[in-house]
Amino acid sequence: MRDTRDRFRLDGRVALVTGASSGLGARIAAVLHTAGAGLVLIARREDRLRELADELGPGVVATAGDIRDPVVRAAAVDLAAAAGGLDILVNNAGSCDRGALQDQSLADISDVIDLNLLAAIDLCRLAAPLLFAGTGSTVINVASIYGLIGSRAPMAAYNASKGGLVNFTRHLAAQWGACG
Repeated sequence: MRDTRDRFRLDGRVALVTGASSGLGARIAAVLHTAGAGLVLIARREDRLRELADELGPGVVATAGDIRDPVVRAAAVDLAAAAGGLDILVNNAGSCDRGALQDQSLADISDVIDLNLLAAIDLCRLAAPLLFAGTGSTVINVASIYGLIGSRAPMAAYNASKGGLVNFTRHLAAQWGACG
């Protein structure tokens, strides 16, 4: 009898994980790698990213960068193409507000929305040709319960960006789901 885990093997598949240097991103990367996926990891903290890549071993390409930068996003997708394609895109990188809305600058608000929402949308756009070239590709957008409900905590941009990410994900499911 086959082990149930064999059904979930990802050998020969490549995953791009953003925000991979710690927390949920690092755990997602480890699980995907354990299942056999090759990895392209991106995060701002190069030291932690290198530690994770060393810990995981062969089949991991790690690059430091801020995915709010369109050039960094394009380079990450190019790394995935060079690694053999892209089958799994995990938009995990995220940030939270730095205080009450009325006390934040527009630049602070934009930083949160750019990272939590616009970077994920653009990565999907950039990755689409690679995702459509494969069979059964997957996009995982890490949102939050605060994408569905409001919060009394001072997180206006975070709530708005995660709500947008939830609805964007619904849109992708409706548009791309039929394409595999």
